[in-house]
Amino acid sequence: MNAKQVHKFVERYLEATGCAVLERSPVHFKVKLSPAADRALTNRPYYWGFVDRTGAEPETMSFVFVTDPAKYEEIEAASARPPLPPGSDAIQAGVHSALNRTFGHVSASAIGARMPRENLFYGSGRMNQLFDAVHQNGKFVYLFQQPDTKAAHPFD
Repeated sequence: MNAKQVHKFVERYLEATGCAVLERSPVHFKVKLSPAADRALTNRPYYWGFVDRTGAEPETMSFVFVTDPAKYEEIEAASARPPLPPGSDAIQAGVHSALNRTFGHVSASAIGARMPRENLFYGSGRMNQLFDAVHQNGKFVYLFQQPDTKAAHPFD
């Protein structure tokens, strides 16, 4: 599977499970998982046991699923803010500097919520979890390779 096929598969999975897509591009998804997808993908049996026993409202996890890491890094680098010039806003610069010393580089969007990043490609662990979840909950899965039509023999 190439990056476009992985992207389309992940998109179809997120739509089928009812996940809330917060942001999407041709190379990534920022998503808040539905309870069904959270149960299948996050391996939190104690949390879900607590939710089932108490009847509490579940708080599902959020993820950044990246299907093409090289292009995603280019986009992130282009949209990154330049450091604040000295003397522009001393308080904000001090807070930003303290966070950088403590946690390394922290972007302003990451301060509010934790969103783990998962690089999805054919053979990755998270992709295998997606395949297993689809296999367990779906009726069928077709995975096949289309041979290159330009070659004289498809296996050359």
